[in-house]
Amino acid sequence: MMLSRVVELVITFIKIYTALDAVIVDLDSDEAIPETMKWVQDVDPQLEREFLDLLYEEKWKVLQRFPNENVTVYWTKSKSYSNRELFLLATETRHEKDVLSDALWIEAYQLGKWSRMFSDSKILSYAGRNRAVFWQELEPVVPGGFVAPRDYVIYSKKIDNAQVPSSTRKPVSPVDGLLGSAGLVTSSSINENSNGSTMFLSCNSSKYGIDFPSRDGVVRAVTGTAGSILRTYLDEDGRPVTRFWWILNSENYPPMFTPMSVARRVVLKTMMDMVRDLRRFLHHQQLRELQADASSVPAAPSPII
Repeated sequence: MMLSRVVELVITFIKIYTALDAVIVDLDSDEAIPETMKWVQDVDPQLEREFLDLLYEEKWKVLQRFPNENVTVYWTKSKSYSNRELFLLATETRHEKDVLSDALWIEAYQLGKWSRMFSDSKILSYAGRNRAVFWQELEPVVPGGFVAPRDYVIYSKKIDNAQVPSSTRKPVSPVDGLLGSAGLVTSSSINENSNGSTMFLSCNSSKYGIDFPSRDGVVRAVTGTAGSILRTYLDEDGRPVTRFWWILNSENYPPMFTPMSVARRVVLKTMMDMVRDLRRFLHHQQLRELQADASSVPAAPSPII
């Protein structure tokens, strides 16, 4: 009697689980995309292709090195964007890729709380776990109100385990010395001890019907195809090192007659502030985790006298 009851309960559980599994939408599938964001199905392949073209095909030149912070910033004039100046920052961190990825994606909802770059940000729409549209307002680059702050409406996508066939990319810039001639392929020599790459892509979303009004006195800037790549590998001592590449591609509409050298310095400061804030945030986060672990350890028993 007991055995038949157990069998009956097991069969009931299987039926309920099967029914639930049939109606629960996979958050990473196209079914999770709302009607207002169906355009991402056409945009995503183009976005990834354009980002990789920028990364590999542009003739990047060193703009400035920061050896004490292990950062190199490159720049180029892109013919794809009417000779707009693009910037690429390359650095490393001891934090693992997933920790850095969470900071850039999950904590992106609260950028204004940990980054000096941003005064405010909002999520306007999302499609599953790895696609979202953000509004972000930047702090004025020049204090005192002499230059109006900028804001953006950006579509962003996160891609885990990003891979690109090495045969489609050839070394053409100093960046390849950092990425390795095989690009993002996980079988390349630099990735023998890697757990894959994470890619973040972004572009302007206003033209697809998702917008957000700028505040008074704020200038709406526009981002072109941009993004970043994270990849963790093990160094010679077996410790994890995450390499981080970030392409900044935006039209900020600087004041008329602003010298390009001044505009470059502003961008350089903005990118370095972001990296420093990110490192500070990760450091404080790590300290909080260590303190939490320490507080969970039971106190040693008092000696018996």
